Amino acid sequence: MRYALLIAVAMSLTPASQAGGPVNAWRELKPEVRKALQSTLTELPYWKKDDFVEWYAKWYCLAAAGKKFTDLPIAGCPDARELTPEYYYNHCLELNSRIAAACVTTKLLEDFPTYPLEPPGLGPVLGVSDSAVIVFQLTGKDEKQQRSFATALRATLKKAGYTEHNGAAWFHEWGLRSDKHGPQLHFGSSPKTPERINVHIDLWNPGKADGDALPGTNVTIAGVEHYIRDDRERSENYTPENILSSHTDGCGVGPSDLGAVALHAVGVAKHHVQQLIRLRNCK
Repeated sequence: MRYALLIAVAMSLTPASQAGGPVNAWRELKPEVRKALQSTLTELPYWKKDDFVEWYAKWYCLAAAGKKFTDLPIAGCPDARELTPEYYYNHCLELNSRIAAACVTTKLLEDFPTYPLEPPGLGPVLGVSDSAVIVFQLTGKDEKQQRSFATALRATLKKAGYTEHNGAAWFHEWGLRSDKHGPQLHFGSSPKTPERINVHIDLWNPGKADGDALPGTNVTIAGVEHYIRDDRERSENYTPENILSSHTDGCGVGPSDLGAVALHAVGVAKHHVQQLIRLRNCK
């Protein structure tokens, strides 16, 4: 069974109680993944700011009780800015999005070992979807600086072997994908929001054309499969267990979320069995 090992390992692990909550998926992350996210999960959604203060008061700063986000920082308490990524990861992201954040970050570290220093231009996270997509704010205080960072970002990606093959720039102002096959990264920016950088995993990344492109295109048969599985059927294919399989070490995710993913996989399998039983009974 594809996820048997994941389920067996996850179910054997019991997260320990720790400061910041009885179960803390953030603190269980692999250190290098957590360190990278510490630099990017810095801007809380506005609707979560007062909730953050309640959490901060409960676990780290009694003096913050009854305060508003605008009252921070509070003298004598831990720096709220240092704790923002922990709250963001644990309380602003659902399971699928946490897995997405960890796996995209793991792939970034794999391709760019000094991330978040390189590639340039990736500022704070603006959002994480449940289908392995992170949207970053492009670095730069004005349009001129942002254009400069976007140029540097593209140059760095091309130097690392990223390519425009297989429709990498379709529906984007620009787009570059890894030239490797399998679960890899795809960068792009929309013409309507050039100040936002979309970085996502394509589980069926087709890589570059390698001479077998369809006539008159730079799209391969693998590119067609990618379009179907990664684009048209993305919502069906990008379950947390499939995203987690994008990296051999489980994207540095700890036992809390591994267990949750295992339970999700069991639920999906149970649903499929029930559907097969219904179909059989209809005959």
